[in-house]
Amino acid sequence: MTLTDMRTEKPNILMIVIDCLGTKVLNDLKKEKIPNISKLINEGVYFTNAIAVSTTTSPSFASILTGLYPARHGIRQLRGKKLRKNVVTLPQILANNGYFTIAQVTGPLLKILGLDKGFHVYEYRDKEKTVYSDWWRETFKKIKELQEPWFFLLHLWELHGHPTVPSEYNSFRYGLCKYVRALVALDRKLGELLSILSDNTLIVLLGDHGEVYPSHSKKTWLRYSADRCLKKCLKIILTRLFRVSSVKNLEKSSVKLGHGFSVKDILVKIPLILKHRNLPKGLKIDIQVSHVDIFPTLLDFLGIKYELEYSLDGRSLLPIIRGEDFSWRPVICEACGAQLKREEYELAVRTPRYKFILKPYVRGDKGKLYDLRKDPQEKRNIIDKKKEVAKILRKYLEVNYLPYYYGISDLREKIKAIKQGKMGN
Repeated sequence: MTLTDMRTEKPNILMIVIDCLGTKVLNDLKKEKIPNISKLINEGVYFTNAIAVSTTTSPSFASILTGLYPARHGIRQLRGKKLRKNVVTLPQILANNGYFTIAQVTGPLLKILGLDKGFHVYEYRDKEKTVYSDWWRETFKKIKELQEPWFFLLHLWELHGHPTVPSEYNSFRYGLCKYVRALVALDRKLGELLSILSDNTLIVLLGDHGEVYPSHSKKTWLRYSADRCLKKCLKIILTRLFRVSSVKNLEKSSVKLGHGFSVKDILVKIPLILKHRNLPKGLKIDIQVSHVDIFPTLLDFLGIKYELEYSLDGRSLLPIIRGEDFSWRPVICEACGAQLKREEYELAVRTPRYKFILKPYVRGDKGKLYDLRKDPQEKRNIIDKKKEVAKILRKYLEVNYLPYYYGISDLREKIKAIKQGKMGN
């Protein structure tokens, strides 16, 4: 495989981002349950330690499309923040290099965020338009009629919140909970889509963040089920025997499910799969990578040169795909979910072994430290035992990210420009 082989003709690019798809569920399911995703893994390049920049959708998508961490591109929470004006997007560069760019998105990804920048067509759809509706068949027709070469960003919502499960898949045969069943069913629909693509299509499949779901472990599933059962019984007693009229939310489990509320690995570890006829088949890469690496990797694969007025946070992954020396480096991830108060936000720096977590809006927070090898569930805070490790990782955040997070870097640049006479007071 050579770069010349990769760049003889411009491939189409299909980027499929499955909302709430974490690595954990893929590892737990048998290959025959998800044959099409398994086939992509077997025929493509699979990064087994890809880390999401955020456990919330909007910041993650912005990082995928810009190669920057949230504090640098500007979209730092689910809603209310916009892409910074000077930030260049992947579809912008592709459009300038002859690509027709189209996005099909839903959820929080409204145009007001600015993520439509560079797309010739940016279609926002209602959540009711799923892969089980007419919209899916219309999408197939649209792909077949697209002007080549094209870049298609496809955002799928079937795993999110209350997962979409067709009746024929809604049984224990396909999984203990709806989240797993929804993925098994969605896999079949992905197979339909993949079957219509030419072999000169670069397929990129990934998650925007993971999900805590009832059956991510037997213990969680048992706790969740027992908790809900107990509360249902209590509701019956209160409403029928004691005539209590308001028992709102009583049936909800106290077991925390969903995403956005922490930076635990189940929420930040996501699959990243690249497949193209000129890429290796069945290559699994364990080195730690990030959402921010996707932007430079795709442009490197395409041989597209670009100049930016700022440096990227990501780097091309092509060298490691070629088998060249490629050292790991720390990655940053955040929790800024809509359900969190500002002082509950989490900011983390992760290495292959350690994760240091800070609450950036809590004055004097000393942080938490976890040894991911010895404690993959992140239950034992070892900051008092590994003070030097915590100090190094905290320093990494303070030097490389917190100035952007708090807006100090912008202030520094303005002061520098004033001193150089480039802008007025």
